[in-house]
Parts: sequence; C-alpha cells; structure tokens
Amino acid sequence: MIKLTNLTKIYKRKGSSEDVVALNNINLSFDKKGFVAILGASGSGKTTLLNIIGGLDKATTGSLIVDGLDTSEFSAKEWDSYRNAKIGFVLQNCYLLNHLNVKDNIAIKLQINRKKKNEVNELVDKAIEQVGLADKKFD
Repeated sequence: MIKLTNLTKIYKRKGSSEDVVALNNINLSFDKKGFVAILGASGSGKTTLLNIIGGLDKATTGSLIVDGLDTSEFSAKEWDSYRNAKIGFVLQNCYLLNHLNVKDNIAIKLQINRKKKNEVNELVDKAIEQVGLADKKFD
C-alpha cells in the first residue's frame, strides 16, 4: 500500500523570490493491487506526484509511506530496491528496442537484475499470457 500524507512540493525559482507550489497538502492512498490513472491539466502536478511516488524526487513536506514504511528514512540503496521491486512506470513515449522481439524487450529488465535464464523465460511467458500477447511473443 502507498499512502501520501500532507504531501507538499515547492520548487524554488532561480533568480526569483516567488516559489512554485507544485503539490499542496496532498492526501492519497493506493491499495496494494489495482490500476490507477492520474489525470489533470498541463502543469497540475501529475509528473511531480509520480516522481515522488516513484522515488525520483522528494517532497518538501509531508510523508510517503510504502507498505507501512516511512520513506523519509530510506537510504539510497533502499530507494533503489523500492524502484526495482515495488514501482513501475508506463511512459508516454515507450522506447522499445526495435531489433528485439516482444519477448526479448520484456526480458531485458530481468536479465539486468541477473535472474536465471529459465526464471526469465518463465516470468516473461507468464506476463505475456496475462496481457493476451502470446501470439505476438516473437514479433
């Protein structure tokens, strides 16, 4: 579960005394499983919110709690572990490697994490089945 409590993000403008408040006192919680869409106008703080949840940026005030742990005390290694195992992004511009097929594009992340070949194949095949792309595996 992910919980944001009184989360605020303020950016300091260089050469200006005027700050930019990107997020102001946000309170949200996300269940352990599910699908969430973050919608809003350009400049409304969507990317800032996702960067904080994804561990790419820090809030100015407030807290981000992940599975009951306050991330304000996370070390760099704990942030890396969190980003590797608990969070994922689907970017607007999806950068697949054109010279690889669907299965190999999916397998890259697991290979980087030094998973064994048979484990990689099993996990990739399961993921491809779950999203209904089994017929596209080698495209």
